[in-house]
Amino acid sequence: MLYALESAGGGTLKHVTCLATRLNRDEFDITVVLPNEVYEADTQAAVVFMRQKGICVDTVFMPGYVSLKDVRALFEICFYLRKKRFDIVHAHSSKAGALFRMAAFFMQVPVMVYTPHCFYFQTCTGYKRRFYMWIERILAKRTHALVVSGTEWSILKQARIHPVTKAVIIDNAIDPDNYIRMNCRQARSTWNIPDSHRIVIGVGRMVKQKNWNRFIETARMVLQHDRNVTFIIAGEGPFRNSLTKQIDRYGISDQVRICGHVDSVEPLYSMADVFVATSLWEGLPYTYLEALHFNIPMLVTYTDGMEYFAGKTGIVCLPQNDTYRLSEEILKIISDRFVPDKRNDTENPFPFKRFVEQHRDLYRRLLPQV
Repeated sequence: MLYALESAGGGTLKHVTCLATRLNRDEFDITVVLPNEVYEADTQAAVVFMRQKGICVDTVFMPGYVSLKDVRALFEICFYLRKKRFDIVHAHSSKAGALFRMAAFFMQVPVMVYTPHCFYFQTCTGYKRRFYMWIERILAKRTHALVVSGTEWSILKQARIHPVTKAVIIDNAIDPDNYIRMNCRQARSTWNIPDSHRIVIGVGRMVKQKNWNRFIETARMVLQHDRNVTFIIAGEGPFRNSLTKQIDRYGISDQVRICGHVDSVEPLYSMADVFVATSLWEGLPYTYLEALHFNIPMLVTYTDGMEYFAGKTGIVCLPQNDTYRLSEEILKIISDRFVPDKRNDTENPFPFKRFVEQHRDLYRRLLPQV
């Protein structure tokens, strides 16, 4: 079986790493393919971990943006699939999903599975959105199963990606054994944060999707009312320099920190008083699941399909770009006027064991002889 992904970092890599290392190796002989040119900060650690678990990790040429180079990538992927002869190809993210589904069709791979991790057309408007929706519809006809989270299910139906009978809802999940709560005071000391400060965190890549400029604008509004607050942004990406300049321009660099890539997020979540996400679009982000695991009050902006997550967790989604409302909610929480929803204390609605078992059962059903 082959797992292929174009986004060699973040939630997609975490998703594939969990599956590749937790499925029964006596039943599944797994190879993971990454792009040979694009490596995120957390890629190397994941590659080492998978290889230690006996997973074969390869690379192929796959550009990180749409260009004529994709033709070369398609030919190289076809050659790779012909050489290796996989029973199942499971592609992750839109770019890998398009290239590997086409290549798998040409090379007559028995089973083709696709997980979008947020459809690319969600990032577009106008004719580009319609074009990429059309691509998804065409490719869906050559796909044996579309694996989507509950948040993506409604998007798939709205986009008329048929047949929906091929869609399988498998929600993302995190392994709780990998997330151990740490001593809050020790974590604060590591980050040099005063005991009197409340801590607001945001986690994600420095890209347009995460809408970090609104996070920083919200921080400025909160700090006008309460200076005993520290905001921490954990992540890397192309927007880092412009966001740093925005923080400096507001004169809040002492209390709004961009810490870049973090190898271990446990200290960050352990000391946080509030988790904030200002995203413009999402699937079912691992950062939301991590904050849920640590039982941190969450403030997230509404994205398509997010009512599914809200219904299972009791989280209230806020309007996008409404920094005034967001700042008011943060102030309410840090002033202890926040009353948590009782549903936050119930059993985890996204169990990790079910996540692995549902994938295993799907592969067995699609290719019984595996």
